[in-house]
Amino acid sequence: MVRAWWSRPWVRTTAAVLAALVALWIVLELASEETRNVANGIFTILGAPEFVKAALIAAVPLLLAALGGLISELSGVLNMALESMMLVGAFVAYAVADQSGSPWIGLAAAGLSGLVLGLVHAMFTVSLRANQVVSAVALNLFALAATALAFRVLYINKAFQAAPGFEALHFPVLSDLPYLGIALFQHNILIYLALLLIPVMWFILYKTSWGLTLRSVGEHPMAANTVGIKVNRVRYIAILLSGTLVGMSGSALVSASGINAFQENLSAGRGFIAFAAVIFGRYDPIGAFLGTILFGLGDALQIRLQAYGVEVPYQLLLMLPYVITLLALVVFMRNARGPAASGTPFVEEGAG
Repeated sequence: MVRAWWSRPWVRTTAAVLAALVALWIVLELASEETRNVANGIFTILGAPEFVKAALIAAVPLLLAALGGLISELSGVLNMALESMMLVGAFVAYAVADQSGSPWIGLAAAGLSGLVLGLVHAMFTVSLRANQVVSAVALNLFALAATALAFRVLYINKAFQAAPGFEALHFPVLSDLPYLGIALFQHNILIYLALLLIPVMWFILYKTSWGLTLRSVGEHPMAANTVGIKVNRVRYIAILLSGTLVGMSGSALVSASGINAFQENLSAGRGFIAFAAVIFGRYDPIGAFLGTILFGLGDALQIRLQAYGVEVPYQLLLMLPYVITLLALVVFMRNARGPAASGTPFVEEGAG
């Protein structure tokens, strides 16, 4: 009975959190007064509404990328090219919004750029049946070089300028609430659209026939093909949708900077974090959100710790959100199981 109860993941997680809190309390009790003052300052930071707001802003680009990656993963195609799609989407969103004067046009262009990269990835992995990891690595390297070159060509001789961005919304009454108003109701529209996408995608994936078709292609493509499903066509659609969403996450990343600007390697590995969030979330939209918000909390914390003046090299603080993500993966991904046919090309009958 005890062993069966302890085998439940939420029980182990709760026990681990409680043990960590007890250990932290013991350490603080034994620490010096100066250390306790620093700890109190950090706890004040964690409890501030601005901290929650910053965490959401940092998490949303990852959330859009993770949801896009989830669609591709469930179809059986590894999309480790999220980094390239996010980076190119960020540059295109910035450049197009700067030239057109509209962040909405920049968002649409970012989605289109992601769709084009998704098409390239689909051609290599689905049609040509190339190694999916190699295709992703090639696209990631291409995006890093191409965006750096394009940015230098277009903007190297220009003074720094911010592109038009999405303004924060104001909700009557809600935006003026103490704590919750700042934390949840003073964001731009991309934040709310991304959060709304979580239940919408969950419903599509698990309550519609198309979602069932998508998951069947990822689990058992041969059986799906037997009942008349065009496996490779479904995978093409999934990768194109994935690319579009991830491209739009680049626009959210530019907006998240607060100054609507672009710099070389702006994504800084966030595409890989989004890929990890899909695994962390056990291939579920809600779980993916929890994984991205974990990174967002770590990112918001490291920024505030730098501003607080913690006497630690800032490079170590920059590592904090990535270390948190890595530890979460180690702890929670043991029982995560992806689609059975993930990473396996499918050869349809009559194909060479």
